[in-house]
This record gives sequence, C-alpha cells and structure tokens, in this order.
Amino acid sequence: MNVAFTEVEKGIFLTGEVPRRTSFEKPDPNLYAEIDGKTVPDTFPDDQSLILDGEKGLILILGCAHSGMINIIHHVMDQTGKETFSAILGGTHLDFLTPEQLEGSITFLKKLKVEKIGVSHCTGMRAACRLQLEFGDRFSYGYVGSVLEI
Repeated sequence: MNVAFTEVEKGIFLTGEVPRRTSFEKPDPNLYAEIDGKTVPDTFPDDQSLILDGEKGLILILGCAHSGMINIIHHVMDQTGKETFSAILGGTHLDFLTPEQLEGSITFLKKLKVEKIGVSHCTGMRAACRLQLEFGDRFSYGYVGSVLEI
C-alpha cells in the first residue's frame, strides 16, 4: 500500500511513503518484521513525518526517520517545491549509522543551512554529539517539554 504525500490542513502535510533515494541511508539492520510467517528486515514503509509550512520556511517534524532523514528531506522538497527549512526536529534514527553514513547526512544538512536542528530519542548520543559540534547553537536535544516558537 503506497500512501501519498497529503495536505491535511492548509500548510500542514504528512509525508506518506518516502522513496529511498540516497546511497548512504540503509534500513536499520537490527529491525525485523514478520510477514507471512517469515522474519524479514523491516523497511518501515509506513514511516511518517509532519511538515508545517511556516513564515520562515518549512518545519519538518520527524517521527523516527526510518526512511532516512535525508530521503525524507528530499521527498519534502520534491513535494512542496521548497528548499528552505527553519527547523528539522525529532527522531533522526542516526544511532546505527557507520561513520561514513553519518558524514553523508551531516554534509547534506550543512548544505541546507537549516536554522534549527532538534534531535531526540533514536538519534543516539554519538550522532547527537557530532551534530552539536557541527551546528553549535543551531542544535538542540529535544526532550519532553521542549518548546520551539515559530
């Protein structure tokens, strides 16, 4: 079942199923699903993210980014025709990446010049520390009660 990119209210979107385009974002090798009685790698085709079209740019709220954070960003840009992000927030699912895969993600994010990057749960401390080093005061770690004014 392919779920389409959907505008749920004016300026509020859900990604739907995200195409896997990047060469460096691979499915998490530790996650499996049982399909027809067989254990197979879980690619999470139902992974969803929320997009708000704000005055200063798009705000992307990642669920857990099982589709790959950069794949999701590409999908959002393709669907909205916009390339400016005021914030990218949520679970980035970077915890299991190799150093080369993490560098690919960071290189792409630096090109975006996103105003705020706020990560949480599945980012992992190693990746969160790297993002903090790269993005300085534009980086934050999201926790229960975190607030972002838009």
